[in-house]
Amino acid sequence: MDEADLAAQLALLLGEELADRIPDLNGVLLSIERTPSDVALARELHRLIHVVKGASRSAGMIEIEAACHELESLLATVEPGAAIPATTIARGINFTDQLEQARKQLVAGQPVSLAAPAVATEEAAAATPDATVRVAAEDLDLMMGRSAAVLVARQRLSDPIRILSELEIELAQRRSLSPAQLASTSRRLSSVHRTLARALASLDSSSSRLDEHVRRIRLRSIGDAARGCERIVHDTAAATGKRAELFVHGSEVRVDRAQVEVLRDVLIQIVRNSVAHGIEMPEVRALAGKPELGHVTIEAEIAGDSVRVTVSDDGGGLDLAAIAAQGARRGVRIESIADAERAIFAPGLSTAAQITEMAGRGVGLDVAKQRIEAMHGSITVSSERGRHTTFTIELPTTVATITAMVVSCAGVAYAIPSASVERAVRIERKGVRHAEGRSLVRIDATWLSLGLLASVLGKPAVLAEKAAAVVLIQSGRRIVLAIDAIVGISDLVVGALDPRLGRVRHLTGQALLANGRVALVVNASDIIDDVLGMTVSLPTVAAPTKRRRIMVVDDSATTRALEANILRTAGYEVLVAVDGEAAFRQLTEDPHVDLVVSDIDMPNLDGFGLTQAIRSSDRVATVPVVLVTARGTDEDRARGLRVGANAYLVKSSFDQTVLLQTIARLL
Repeated sequence: MDEADLAAQLALLLGEELADRIPDLNGVLLSIERTPSDVALARELHRLIHVVKGASRSAGMIEIEAACHELESLLATVEPGAAIPATTIARGINFTDQLEQARKQLVAGQPVSLAAPAVATEEAAAATPDATVRVAAEDLDLMMGRSAAVLVARQRLSDPIRILSELEIELAQRRSLSPAQLASTSRRLSSVHRTLARALASLDSSSSRLDEHVRRIRLRSIGDAARGCERIVHDTAAATGKRAELFVHGSEVRVDRAQVEVLRDVLIQIVRNSVAHGIEMPEVRALAGKPELGHVTIEAEIAGDSVRVTVSDDGGGLDLAAIAAQGARRGVRIESIADAERAIFAPGLSTAAQITEMAGRGVGLDVAKQRIEAMHGSITVSSERGRHTTFTIELPTTVATITAMVVSCAGVAYAIPSASVERAVRIERKGVRHAEGRSLVRIDATWLSLGLLASVLGKPAVLAEKAAAVVLIQSGRRIVLAIDAIVGISDLVVGALDPRLGRVRHLTGQALLANGRVALVVNASDIIDDVLGMTVSLPTVAAPTKRRRIMVVDDSATTRALEANILRTAGYEVLVAVDGEAAFRQLTEDPHVDLVVSDIDMPNLDGFGLTQAIRSSDRVATVPVVLVTARGTDEDRARGLRVGANAYLVKSSFDQTVLLQTIARLL
C-alpha cells in the first residue's frame, strides 16, 4: 500500500471515529452547561478531546490536532472544581460543529478545513449515519462458522440428488420390474428420503441460526437514534429564547439499523417541534406555576412484537383554536382535540406565528408520518392543553420481514401486517346498519365501522351476502374490513414499491408469496382513517376564472412533460424551461408568471440559484417558488427555505395531489 492509499484509509477511519466522538462531546458539553463545576464532567471532556487529538495526529490531520490543542489549553486555564466559563462551553460547542464539517469532508475524500460552517444549523449536532456496519471480529468468526455449516448441509444434498437422477434413468429404461428389483428400488428410495430429510433439517437449522445472527448484528440501540437530539433541544431553545432539557429512557432497546436511521430523522423533527411549538417561554411557564426549564422526554420499550417510542413534552399542548383557524382557511373542519391531533400530520398545516427555518412552513410531521408508515409502523399524538403533548411511534421489531395476513380482493393479493389484525370474522349483509353516513357491523357486543377493501382502494365493490372480513386495530382505533377471502398468514420479505410512484396511499410495499404471486402490503393506518372518515387532507382549490400561469423548470424532458400535463389538467396555463438560467431569462422578459415549480439539480443555474435570483429581482421577487427534488436531507431542505423557496417537496414522498394542494395554497 503506497502512502496516498494509506492516508486515504486513515482519513476514512478518522471519519468513522468522529461519528462516535462528536455526539459524546456534544452530550458532555451540554451537561457541563447545566453543571459547569462538575469535576467528573470536566475530566471526561478532557479525555474526549485528548482521544480526538491523538486520532487526528495518527491520521496526519494537523488542523484538527491544533484545534484540539487550542481547546485543551483553554480548559487548562480553569482551576479544578471551578466553573467552566460559558464562553469556553460555547467555544467547545462550536468546535463540535467544526468537527462535524471535517467528518463529512473526510468521508467524502475532500481536503479538511475547520473554517466555521457557513450556516450553523441544529442538524450539525448529529452525525449523518454512514452506509456501513461495524462488525466485531468474534461476530465475523461466528458468521463464518454458521456459513460453513450451511455449505456442508448443502453439499450433503449432492449424493441423494445424484442417486435420484440415476433411479429416474433406470426406471425409464426398464418397462417392468421384478419383485426383487422393486424391493431394491424401494430400499434405495427410502434411504434417499432419510438422507434428504436429515440434510434438510441440518440446512434449516444452520440457515436459521445464520439468519438470527445476521439480524442481531443489524441491531442498534434507540440511544443511537436519539444521539444528537440533546443538542437539537439546546440549539432550538437558544434560538427561541426558551429553556429546555432532554431526557432519554430505554436507550438500550434495540431495533434494526434501518429503523434507527428513520427514527433519528423523525426524532429530530419531533423534539425540534416540541421546543419550538410546545415548550412555553420562561415567563409564561412561571405564570402557569411550571418550572422555567421545560422537559422533553424520549422513552422506548418493547411492547409485544413492536417497539414503542414516545416523545413527550411538558409544554402548552396543542392549540385547538389556532389549528382550527388554520384548517378553516384550507376547508378542513376541526372541532375537537381528536381532529386537531390528526390534522397536525396534514401537509402544509402550521400554527407558527411567523415563518422561520424551524417552524411555519408546514412541512415535517407529514413526512415523518409517511416515513414511519413506510416501515410498517404508526405514529399518533395525544395532548392536554396546558400540560403536555405526547407523540407515540410503534414499529415492528424487524424491518426486513413481517408476519402478515394475506388476503385477496378483486383478484389481487394484499398483505396486512399481523400487528394491525385483531381477528378474522365472517359478516352478513343483513346485519349491516347505517348511521351518520357510516356502515356499521356488530362484532361481539360492539358496533364497529365497516369498510370494503375494494371500495377503499377505489374499485367497484358490493358486499356479499356472507363475506370474509378482518378486524383492524391501531392505536386504539378498530374497524371491520371486508375482503374476498383470507389466504393465510405468512412471514414475508418486504420490498419497496417502485420509487417513481412516489408515495401511494394505502400501500407501503410489496412482497413475493410462496406461490410466486406478488402481494401488496397494506398501510393499515390509511385504511382505518378512510373508513372512520378521519382522513385530513387539504383540498385542491379549483383554478380561478382567470387562468394562472405556472412555469415548470427541469432539465429532464420526461419530468417537464409529466408536471406540465398535471398542471394543465388542473386548469393552469404552463410555461416550461430547461434550466434555471433559461427560466430566469424568460421571467425577466415576461414577468407575468404566477408561480414557479423547479427542480434543484440542473446545469447552468440550479434550483437554489434560480430561487435566489428571483428573490433578488425587483420585477419578480414576490413570485412563489416550489422546489420539487429528489434531495430529501434536512440540510438541503433548510437551504431551500433559506434561499426563499415557499415550499420544498421531495419526489419520493409526495403525489400529484400534494403538488396541486401546495400550489393552490400559494396562489
